[in-house]
Amino acid sequence: SMIRQFELSDINKGNPIFDVKKLLWMNAEYIRAMDAETLLVYLEPFLKQRGWWEIVTTHRDRYLERIDLLKSRMRRLTDFLDLGEAFFTEDYTIDPQSAKKRWKHPNLASHLKNLAGDLEHLSEFSPETIETAVRTYAENHDLKPAILIHALRVALTGRSVGPGLFELMAVLGRDSVIHRIHRRLPEIESYARREPAP
Repeated sequence: SMIRQFELSDINKGNPIFDVKKLLWMNAEYIRAMDAETLLVYLEPFLKQRGWWEIVTTHRDRYLERIDLLKSRMRRLTDFLDLGEAFFTEDYTIDPQSAKKRWKHPNLASHLKNLAGDLEHLSEFSPETIETAVRTYAENHDLKPAILIHALRVALTGRSVGPGLFELMAVLGRDSVIHRIHRRLPEIESYARREPAP
């Protein structure tokens, strides 16, 4: 047996190598391989702690979809609550650096308000129809699509990185997207008005 063959004298006395990067990579692989239902079981205590469990269980399918979208970017379970905060609550925080960088276009607030109107009237709210609407709006107003894409991501999630924008908008759902855009317009206007640093 293994026990009989085990000799303490054979143990290497050098410091064991604890590779945190490798560990996180492995963890990310496990998370990616899990289905949303399983992940939800693991996330339950964390969601309860934040007071988000009730809303998640009330709209279970909607949140399973959100977990599925997020999982490829998460390395630990707590990332779902920190990096993915905007997928579980409307009270997500806006990263000020991201806002400063992405909300500085002078007419951004009115563009986003008009774009929200276009999104509201889409017959179908899918990644494809959303992308077409955003790119068409940009083209019609002589804007680079990236200006709208980056600004929307920050408005909708508080961050400048995350899942593909059009897919995340579809997963958040039309009502949430429209509501979040309108809610952020005063903040976006205030960033556009700020004088550039000397």
